[in-house]
Amino acid sequence: MIEFATLFLGLILGPQQVELLVHDNVAAIEVVLDHQVVGRLNQPPWQLTVDLGEELAPHVLEAVAFGSSGTEIGRVDQWINTSTQQARVSILIDRSTEGQGMQARVAWESMTEHPEPESVDIELDGQPLEVVDTRRFDLPRVDLEQTHLLRVELRFSGNLEVGAEAVFGGPYTDRVATELTAIPVLVAGRRGLPPISEMRDWFSISGEPLEVRAVEKGRTDIIVVRDLAAIELFRQQAVARNIGSPGRATRLPNGAWVSLGIETRLEALLKEDHELRFVTPVARQVERMGYRYQLFPPSPWISRQDGNLLWLFASVLPRTANPQHQRLADAVAVAGMEAAKSGQRRVVLLIVGPDPVDHSQLSPEATLEFLRRLRVPIVVWAPARRALKDGAWGPTVQISSRQKLAWAYTSLSKQLERQRIVWLDGLHLPQSITLSPEAKGIRLVE
Repeated sequence: MIEFATLFLGLILGPQQVELLVHDNVAAIEVVLDHQVVGRLNQPPWQLTVDLGEELAPHVLEAVAFGSSGTEIGRVDQWINTSTQQARVSILIDRSTEGQGMQARVAWESMTEHPEPESVDIELDGQPLEVVDTRRFDLPRVDLEQTHLLRVELRFSGNLEVGAEAVFGGPYTDRVATELTAIPVLVAGRRGLPPISEMRDWFSISGEPLEVRAVEKGRTDIIVVRDLAAIELFRQQAVARNIGSPGRATRLPNGAWVSLGIETRLEALLKEDHELRFVTPVARQVERMGYRYQLFPPSPWISRQDGNLLWLFASVLPRTANPQHQRLADAVAVAGMEAAKSGQRRVVLLIVGPDPVDHSQLSPEATLEFLRRLRVPIVVWAPARRALKDGAWGPTVQISSRQKLAWAYTSLSKQLERQRIVWLDGLHLPQSITLSPEAKGIRLVE
């Protein structure tokens, strides 16, 4: 009945023209921004201007179609400043065809040149699940009196990733939740979180309680934005430690670009449950269907098998990027969306040189506020000895030596160890969720 003709990709704010594709049966349309009606259309042209505000923030834009009788006949929504979705995946869980146990059916669509994923990762309650047919498979026998979380992640060509989650079992044995919001929290000490049954009314929006569906620890995603000038500082550290000298560029099996000649050392290795991805701070312009987008290309995911941090920071190179066109603040905002979209424990790691070039459209202050709204923490490191301890990006940790780098990563790991992901029923804007007085021993990540 109704679809958006205008699709918002990238970072969007301010007044925006919104156009809709509408069926002949539609008599009127209400346009809703963040659950507030901002306009009503009663005839063609089905378009209007929607003001997204002067500050960058996540939004949900909805269009509700009504027939001639005034009855709702359709609705559509799109999420803005949360992620750029070029693929989607859905999960259906029901009884096995043999009548015993449960099975999952997975469907996906992709706008990539090759529609089939290059890899599929499936987890049940945080543990990898090996299946023969990724489109339909039986689930292991589990206690349906307990709540379970099934996650499917697909990786397509061009570093495109998409995932979906489904919760089943527990007090909701007869229904499956696939519209979920992942909220990161910090736990106090080592006690962790209580059973879900004891977390009722802990989370709310405008006083209305939200239902907790699952809690998990899972892996940690570290999204790195690196001042391109800092690469040389890391190279100097590597040479000073006799780790080797930069050589010709080559590509790792996972697709990351590196320079040969720098040996891997055991110091500051990524933890087993940590994965790292670089976001290049130089935009690449793409024109599509009359629109011009500016994309900040991500690297493939990197794990501890790819080398220690000093080696990675000195060696993983953007394919083509002019440091004089660098836009650090804009790239950090994109990194925040990248970190938030996976539903995993997360952090943005910004690495700055002594005098970083930054031609961003956003200021550091605006970007930091955007990360707070996304509930993505940021940590700032500086490899230069004369780095400011508290600059425009807030507190800065100096990593001018191998020992300081190892200490900084240990400190960061301890912070991330306290993160947990709470899955709430329904899709909600992260900045609208608050903790109630009943919540004990936790705080929301900001």
